[in-house]
Amino acid sequence: MSALAVPWTVAGYVMLAISFFGWGTFACRILGAEASARDDGAITVFVGWAVSLLVFQVANFVFAVNMWLAIPVFTAGLVMSCVAFVRRDRTRDLPKWNVWFALSAIAFFVIAVWVAARGLYEVENFDSGLYHLPTIRWASAYPIVPGLGNLHGRLAFNQSFFTYAAALNSGWFHGHLGGASNGFLILVLLLQAAQGVTRHFRRTPEARDASPVTWAANLFVLPVIAYLALSSDGMSSPTPDLAAALLQMSIFLIFVKGVGEWSTNGEPPHFYATILPLLAATAITVKLSTIAFASTVIAACILYEIHPSYRDPRVLGRALLRLLPAIIIVAVWMARGIILSGCPLYPTTVGCLAVDWVVPTKKIVNEANWVYSWAREPGIHWRFVLGDRSWMRLWLARESRDFVGLVFPLCSAFVLVAASLLARKIRRLRGISTGYSQYLIFVPVIIGIAFWFVTAPDPRFGRAFFWMLSIGSALVFLAAVEPRLKWRTYRAAIVALFMLVNAPFLAYAATKGGPRLLRVSVTGWQHVWKAHLSTRATTS
Repeated sequence: MSALAVPWTVAGYVMLAISFFGWGTFACRILGAEASARDDGAITVFVGWAVSLLVFQVANFVFAVNMWLAIPVFTAGLVMSCVAFVRRDRTRDLPKWNVWFALSAIAFFVIAVWVAARGLYEVENFDSGLYHLPTIRWASAYPIVPGLGNLHGRLAFNQSFFTYAAALNSGWFHGHLGGASNGFLILVLLLQAAQGVTRHFRRTPEARDASPVTWAANLFVLPVIAYLALSSDGMSSPTPDLAAALLQMSIFLIFVKGVGEWSTNGEPPHFYATILPLLAATAITVKLSTIAFASTVIAACILYEIHPSYRDPRVLGRALLRLLPAIIIVAVWMARGIILSGCPLYPTTVGCLAVDWVVPTKKIVNEANWVYSWAREPGIHWRFVLGDRSWMRLWLARESRDFVGLVFPLCSAFVLVAASLLARKIRRLRGISTGYSQYLIFVPVIIGIAFWFVTAPDPRFGRAFFWMLSIGSALVFLAAVEPRLKWRTYRAAIVALFMLVNAPFLAYAATKGGPRLLRVSVTGWQHVWKAHLSTRATTS
C-alpha cells in the first residue's frame, strides 16, 4: 500500500473538494447566493467545509464520528455537488483548456502530490501527541462525553477541527489524518488565491480600473502559503493552529475584496456579506484565540447590512438571515463546551453551569493560567510569570529574533502605511479628493493582534495577523499611488512591492526550501506510536 499512499491521498483531496463544494452550494442556495458560489469555487469549498464541521458536531451529540457517520456526510456532499453541476447556468462558459490553463492545472497537481507526500511524514507537533490525537480518538469512539475535561483538561478545549479530523480518520484517510486534514486546507487556500489572481488578469481592461485592494491580496499571500507549507509542523500533524491560520487568511482575502469593492463601487457582492459571518463563526470554533478577529468581521458584516443608507424595510430580516448560520454554529459549539466541561468558553469560567460534571473552578483557572503563562515564558510556572510584568522584557528579547513572523512584517507595515498616508496628503494638498475607507481592512487585524497580545502572545497564535497587517499595508500603499502612475509603471511597482513584502518568505524558500522540500515520506504512511493503555476505575 505504500506505493499507492500518495495517489490515494491526492484522490482523497479531490473527493473532499467535490463533497465540500456540494455542501457549500447547498448552504449558499439556502442563503440566496448560489450564483456567486459557482464563480468562487475555492471559497465555496471553504463554506462547505464549515457546514460539514457543523454537521459532524451536531451528529456527535448522539453518534461517534466514525465511518458510519463520515461516509454518509461525504456522500451527501458528492450528490449535492452533482446536482449543482446539473443545475448550473449553461450560459456560463466552463474553463477553456488553453495552454495557460493546462500548465496551471499541471502545476497545481504537482503541488498537491508534494503536499500529500509531506502529510504522510511523521507527526511533528508536540501538542498532537499531548491531546490532539487523544481528542480525535475519543470523538471516533464515542458520542460526546459529559465531563471529559475532568479526565484531562486539554480534552475539554472543544475545537471543532477535531471532528473533521476524526471523520477523515474514519474513512478515506484512515491512519494518516494529520497531513490529510491540514494539507487539504492549504490546497484550498492556494486555489482561492490563485483563482483571485487569474480572474483579475484574464480581464485586462477591467484590471486597469479595479482597485488593487480588490485583487492584489491574493497575489501577495501566495509566498505566505508556500512558507507555511514548507515550515509548519502542522502539515503532518492534526493541529488546529495551522487550520485556524489558514481559515483566517481566507477570511481576510474575502473581507479585503469586499472592502475594496465597497470603497470603489459603493456596494460589495452580497455573497461576501453572506458567507463571512459563517466562516468567521467557524474560525472561533476551530481556535478560541481567533474570537476577536472573527467577531470584528461579523460585526462589520452586520453594520454593512443595517447601514442607514439602505432603506429597505426588510433589511433587518435579511441581516438576521445571513447571521443565522453563525448563530447556530456558535450555539452548537457552546453547547458542546458545556457538555465537555460545564463551561461554554473553556478554559474560562465565564458562563459555567452548576452541572454534576462541571470541571472544578480551580482546575479551569489553572489550565487557563498555564496557557497564558506558557505563551509569555515557556517552562516557568505560571505563578512566577503572571504575577508581574517582568516577563515582557524576556518576551520582547525572544520575539525580536522572530524576523519572519514578527519583526519584518511589523516594520514593513509601519513604513508602507506612513508612505501611503504621505501620498494621500500630497494628493489632498493638490486639490485631489481622497478617501480612507480602504483602511478598514486593518480593523479586524489590529483588534486580533491586541487580543492576542493581552491573552496568549505565543507567536504561533499571532503570526498570521502580522502577515495580514503587512499585506494590507501594501494594498493601501498601492491604492494611494495608483492615480499618479501610468499602467506600465504601476505594474512595475506591484512587482517591486511584491518582492519587498515577501522578501523573508522568498529568502526562506531560497535558503531552506530545498531541505524542507525533501521532508516527505517515501515509504507510505508513518504510523503514530501508541502508548500502552492502563485501564483504571474512578471512585465517583
